[in-house]
Amino acid sequence: MTQPWGGARARLAFRGLILAAALAAAQSCGERELLTLKVSAASPAALVAWKARARDRMGARLVGDFDDAVLEIRLRTLVAGRPDDDAARAAINGRSLRQVLQLGLGYKLRRLESEWSTLDRSLRTGSQRGSMPGDRGTALGGSDLHARQQARLVELKAGIGAIQSRLQAIREPDGRDYDPWDPALAPTPVPAEPPAIGLPAPGS
Repeated sequence: MTQPWGGARARLAFRGLILAAALAAAQSCGERELLTLKVSAASPAALVAWKARARDRMGARLVGDFDDAVLEIRLRTLVAGRPDDDAARAAINGRSLRQVLQLGLGYKLRRLESEWSTLDRSLRTGSQRGSMPGDRGTALGGSDLHARQQARLVELKAGIGAIQSRLQAIREPDGRDYDPWDPALAPTPVPAEPPAIGLPAPGS
């Protein structure tokens, strides 16, 4: 009897897809549960102890996201004139891991979008001005600067897209979201910022 290799391979491939889907679903459920963890940061020692307990459960990706988010929150408090870590810890203490990520990564998204818009506007203005005829040195230097700026635009666009995707992935299961620029969620020394209006969309 002829062995139906095609059918056997199809069944194996199908089983592989089912297994991969099940693993992805399990990981997603696990992450959703971890995002509900309450961060303890009433003191520097409490934050260190909380991270030590949660690190193994969170995994490398969530730990990296958390560190990135906290760094952005600290940057915001530094800009607001608070050089110590008290304001940053106050902003995350008692919040869920999801809220901390939305707050910090939201700040990072806002910062990168602002840099993208400023640099894009500068490039557009520079290209309209052009260079003086016959000024070879200026033209060569301007060309090199233009290339670096273009490379930075590409880098910023990729970073913006990655953060947008990550924020989308950690939204509440029922679709609700926390506005990362809601003053109620921002560190108290940081004034509320209005959303940018009339700027070109980074993803366009």
